[in-house]
Amino acid sequence: MASPIKRLLGQTAIYGLSSIVGRLLNYLLVPLYTYVFADPSDYGVVSELYAWVAFLIVLLTFGMETAFFRFIQEKEDRDSVFLNGFLTVIGVNVLFFLITLIFNQDIADLLLFSEHPEYISLLCAIVCIDAITGLPLAKLRAENKAFTFAGIQFASIAVNIGLNVFLLLTAFDPARPEEGVLFILFANLFASLIKPILLYKHFLKLKLTFDFGLAKEMLVYALPLVVAGFAGIINDTMDRIL
Repeated sequence: MASPIKRLLGQTAIYGLSSIVGRLLNYLLVPLYTYVFADPSDYGVVSELYAWVAFLIVLLTFGMETAFFRFIQEKEDRDSVFLNGFLTVIGVNVLFFLITLIFNQDIADLLLFSEHPEYISLLCAIVCIDAITGLPLAKLRAENKAFTFAGIQFASIAVNIGLNVFLLLTAFDPARPEEGVLFILFANLFASLIKPILLYKHFLKLKLTFDFGLAKEMLVYALPLVVAGFAGIINDTMDRIL
């Protein structure tokens, strides 16, 4: 009995550590940003852009990771559960990204970034990649592959930090703050791309077979989670404001 419990505790610690480090990433980079940007308001652009990330991640994953964990306990064919959830997430994100590309300038105007619509495209690309790789990472957890999961997360974090430090300290001109914002977004984009590269086996195994009934069940289960997730984000935001 001790061995399974010990293994569970060890895996939980690994998952928790990778999650905590990921959340601390922005705080670790703040001193760098405040050092290289001449005006704090220039760095504020980055904060404003990333404020949308939490909303978009909830929207674009729409609770499918939680639905995956629920349905693999009920269904005998775990691969089918993963495949249907994965294809659903991919389809939604591809559609979302195409829409943002088409209405790129309109979105930029709405968010008061009229002169830099490229910010919107890069941010949406980052969020879509992270959303798509969420389910393969969840599958690693379901398969008890804690070290593989953590290794992928840490690799992405290392690339992000490394590129931020390199680009901002060697190539950034403080007289062109928009250049610094682009460097930060590109660093994050390449860091996010590390995940699908390291998870390539999941993409190679994709089959274009879709069970609409199963997908509908998963969506019906997941949608209330999305609503609850948005409510939590809004409450947290309001608490910070007040």
